[in-house]
Amino acid sequence: MKRQQHFALEFVLHFDLHIALHFDLHFALHFDLHFALHFDLHIALHFDLHFALVSRGQTFYTGNAR
Repeated sequence: MKRQQHFALEFVLHFDLHIALHFDLHFALHFDLHFALHFDLHIALHFDLHFALVSRGQTFYTGNAR
């Protein structure tokens, strides 16, 4: 009986740990990647737009020619 309890406990702990690590890693990577790509894209588009307007001789804030 003692040996069966030991095996059952080992089995449960192994899968708890496996599942916990799997989902921790999955969500950590998913959100790291999501936010990294979101902010990279956001900042890239913001500066692309800013420099495109500046290169056309317009200021970013007023849109007026210099």
